[in-house]
Amino acid sequence: MTARQHAANRSNATKSTGPRTAAGDLIRLTAEDLRDPRRRPARASALRESWTAVERHLRAAGWRFSCVSPGVPIAPTQTAVLEAGDGDDRRVLVVCPGRAVYDLRFRRAGGEQWAAAADGAELGRAAVPPLDRPWNPIDDFPFGGDAYTLGDAFGGIYPPYRQRAVTAAAIGPAAVSVHALPTELLPAVAGTLAAHLHAPDRRVRAGEAAPGAHVFEYASEQWRYVRTLNAWESGRAADIMYAAGLGRATWFLKGILLDPDSRPQDGRVRPRLLVRVGAGGRPRPTILMWGRDYSYDLWSWDAGFLPLADFDRAAGYLRLSADRFAVDTPDKARALFRPQKG
Repeated sequence: MTARQHAANRSNATKSTGPRTAAGDLIRLTAEDLRDPRRRPARASALRESWTAVERHLRAAGWRFSCVSPGVPIAPTQTAVLEAGDGDDRRVLVVCPGRAVYDLRFRRAGGEQWAAAADGAELGRAAVPPLDRPWNPIDDFPFGGDAYTLGDAFGGIYPPYRQRAVTAAAIGPAAVSVHALPTELLPAVAGTLAAHLHAPDRRVRAGEAAPGAHVFEYASEQWRYVRTLNAWESGRAADIMYAAGLGRATWFLKGILLDPDSRPQDGRVRPRLLVRVGAGGRPRPTILMWGRDYSYDLWSWDAGFLPLADFDRAAGYLRLSADRFAVDTPDKARALFRPQKG
């Protein structure tokens, strides 16, 4: 049986079985997709179809996705927000990977709105702001002293950390166990948590040399992990590294702003290094970019392992310490994968 037939069978099983089986299928497909750096169209299609089936079941149960499109692979820092109800009474489920699952109730009456946990404990009250559109508690209800909304904290792919931390603390009393959720929510919650668990970004930040293509940036005399290229970005590594290093939005890659905080303030671009890790866990630096004045003027490429001469040339151009800068041995390449915060 071909890979395409296997994918079709898994997709049909997800559509025809209950939420618990659909959750298991979604977990398996997500793990396979994120742990294999090679692009497999049949598997990617099966995963998209599974998410589409999940969304269809959710809508039948009265739920809808907010902030996150279920057809797009979920980043490890991304949160799934689901909403049920219309009018002045809403229920919102926030699935925040690495933290908890929050079950909130929102209500509006007159010019006032308030939020509560599933057990009725009130989380806060606020005046309803002047609106020229229908009321949406995800974007209109402020949490914490800094008045962040759920949309502010969890609506983007890379939201500012303080917004996420302040809002998560404010809604902390609404945290619930996954086992307490209605069964129709299990596939969406399971898929989100599985994406976080198996995401290469999270694993690399934890110090694991996860299979894939990883971008590192040199700053403060050390290499620091930036991001992992996705399977659909295969063959575009140089373009992505260039655009991300300059803080540019690459619209040809689904309009995602790859690294919005990477533009340096001193007028000099930071060197970037692409390290590929195969299924055996052996890291290989293959592309090095460097330059000045917001431009990567020079770059080196080697399909096997970048030689010391390439690092010496870049270090001399940028007036850096070659000993710290060079990643020309397997031991130095493995040392790049150390636990990092943030």
